[in-house]
Amino acid sequence: MGRPQIKYENVTEGSISTVEAVKGVGLMILKDDTIATEIKNYKNFAQVLEAEYTANNFQRILDVYSNIHQPSELIIIRIPSTGSFTDATKIIEENAINFNYGVFPEATKTENTQAISWVQSHREDTYNLKFWHWIVHIPNTIIDKIYIHNLTTTNIELEDRGVISTGDFLPRLLGLRCGVPFTQSLIKFSVQFKDVKSFDLPVDPDLAIDNGEIILIRNRQCIPVIADDINTFITFVPTQDYRMSRSDIIDRIDHINETLVLTYEKRVRGVMTTGYNNKAIVSQAFTSFLKRFAREGNLEQTFNNRTVIDLDRHKDIVVALGEDPNAYSEIQLLTIDTGVSMYFKNIIRCPGVAKDLEFITFLTTTTE
Repeated sequence: MGRPQIKYENVTEGSISTVEAVKGVGLMILKDDTIATEIKNYKNFAQVLEAEYTANNFQRILDVYSNIHQPSELIIIRIPSTGSFTDATKIIEENAINFNYGVFPEATKTENTQAISWVQSHREDTYNLKFWHWIVHIPNTIIDKIYIHNLTTTNIELEDRGVISTGDFLPRLLGLRCGVPFTQSLIKFSVQFKDVKSFDLPVDPDLAIDNGEIILIRNRQCIPVIADDINTFITFVPTQDYRMSRSDIIDRIDHINETLVLTYEKRVRGVMTTGYNNKAIVSQAFTSFLKRFAREGNLEQTFNNRTVIDLDRHKDIVVALGEDPNAYSEIQLLTIDTGVSMYFKNIIRCPGVAKDLEFITFLTTTTE
């Protein structure tokens, strides 16, 4: 048997599992004194108890679920009838509530403006980054944000309820926006509002759309539909072109980014060193997720969607050390010490959902 021995082995999986972000979660703020519960979570409409809400608020919840597409989860934030938007945000922040799209049907113009600033502050917080979107009604206003959606149609008349406020139509948009698959758009033929009798159409609908407004129009069958599925972003530049105004594209990009952030936070931060081997493991895990996302039809399937180590950032480190990055080989750049940071670059192709059509019908007299 020989002498007593101590034997050990250090191993690594060579891979990490991704933590996928939630999708299709809607949040709605309601002023309601019926019961005291501040937060309610619903997986479907059958869970909603009518007795817990005023008639108007129950109708708003019903409207969320009245569409062909519905949210995977609906979170209701209840505030007093005398409450304000800031009361709701306090509840959301204190309970660390996460969602994809939010709306406050009774918001004033001031509160809608507050919502834009609040969401912006969370989307730009590099310590507690959120990927939230908000739906507002602020007519005649350029907002210019990829995460804000502005429904500006007014005087919407329903067959059974008469004229309702635009704010009361927002829950329908919330349900649709949360429920539509990544590879579809709200301009699809089946998204129709047959109970809408009339509404005010802008003098120039194309200009309204160009200004980042969501409006109702009538399709070729004279049925009210959403004119274009856009956010409010309109300042196009080479690094952020018109594709950034497409809701379906931003939803997919946000889902990718949030998934990678969650994976890093839960699988990498504080657990792995920043050596090259671990960087390779992380980039491989991120790439595997992108490949799966592409197989589901969310990215271009014929393109090599991938995550790579960002050599440009590595070159910046070399320059900061007073050295010439051109004197380094690629492997040397890949394996330099990057301190406590990892730098990656996602390279993807994200096709938009079909919108426009152009074709030529050639009438010929020759025999093919």
